[in-house]
Amino acid sequence: MIEYPISANYCKNWTIKEAIRELIANARDEGEFITTWEDGIGCIQDFGKGIPKQFFVLGEGEDKTNTQIGQFREGLKIAGLVFAREGRKIQGRTLKYSFKFTMGQSQAFECPVVMLEINEIPMPVIGTIITFQCTQEELETAKAMFLDIETAQIEGLLKGENIKGHLYINGVFAQTVKTMFGYNILDKSAANRDRSILDSNAVNKAIIRIWHNNVDGDTIKALLLSKEQFSEHSLDITPQDSLPANAIWKETVTTIYGDRCCLSDDKAHIARDRGWTIITPQTWSLAWNLNYHISIPYATEMLSRKENLDYRNILMELDSKSLIIVLQAKQITENVLETKLNVEVVATLSFGKDNVLSEYDPKDKIIRLARKTIERGFDFVVGVLMHEGLHQTSGADDSSAAFEWVLTQALGKAVVQASSVYFRHN
Repeated sequence: MIEYPISANYCKNWTIKEAIRELIANARDEGEFITTWEDGIGCIQDFGKGIPKQFFVLGEGEDKTNTQIGQFREGLKIAGLVFAREGRKIQGRTLKYSFKFTMGQSQAFECPVVMLEINEIPMPVIGTIITFQCTQEELETAKAMFLDIETAQIEGLLKGENIKGHLYINGVFAQTVKTMFGYNILDKSAANRDRSILDSNAVNKAIIRIWHNNVDGDTIKALLLSKEQFSEHSLDITPQDSLPANAIWKETVTTIYGDRCCLSDDKAHIARDRGWTIITPQTWSLAWNLNYHISIPYATEMLSRKENLDYRNILMELDSKSLIIVLQAKQITENVLETKLNVEVVATLSFGKDNVLSEYDPKDKIIRLARKTIERGFDFVVGVLMHEGLHQTSGADDSSAAFEWVLTQALGKAVVQASSVYFRHN
């Protein structure tokens, strides 16, 4: 009988469920194993190398690979402590000996400690067989904490409503987290021994790695359309341009929003008026990443694209009728607004599928009309110049309350002036 200097209070928060979890984890690391339960006794049997006696010393144990579960070399010892503390039998056979954990009064330390009993057995055992007292529910609950072995060996995203927000480390359930999907990561340092405390930096890095290689368009679509914010929305999950996943992101964005889409900002209302679909991501971080890595423009960026436009003033190249329309409309608008307007006519103000008829550029203080604007007639040109002239005099943006106010004032003034002329002649 060996006295472990470990009190019953060590790992006090561990229950039988966590203890069985450690036993299953050890068996899985050995390869093939079986679990059974009958009449209140659970049994876990593996067919691995067995447990050398020195592995019962705290800190001693087998070095594990990155895809194996073990790390701290204490699982079996603490599992034995938990069963003994609960007054439940736990014993095993391996190699040429048997072992059993109990609680007992230490003569040396004068307090209850874990006792380990080791006895030689006549017939060698292949692998390790451990039996213990538990309910069937306890055993099944512990088994449910593990992913299947093939999935457990891959760092990846896990889909399914029942697994949403579940974080697994090397295939073992660790915690429920605020994520839209489940994840299995292979960084064992991402949690403490009993998986109660996570290293959020390590977990986030693993989730980012997974997303940078994620080519499942359905998961990308679900994330973009989510009405609820999850951790993924705040991480740099969009892939770099050189990764295959980048093309899937672009294809998914186009499928959802169409070719004419842009990210929301303070010019989104103008872009929407011009027929663009506005994307409003859950977080600023996701918007930035969609812009930087997936090349989705912000509304302001999209509206300022002029690289394919010819801004040469063709006013004096117009036919006489068109020229008269522009000059007379300019004169009327200046009278109403009581300011001078710098008006130019250009061939087109549209790129792509836009149908832009006019714009006011506050940098050079020029109102530009597209040639096709004049084709809509004198009244329309007056209205357009009034609209753009008000941008010049007020500095207010389209669809803003300030612009509506100055537009209302100008409209009233124009109606009064027109009425005065009418009544003078009638």
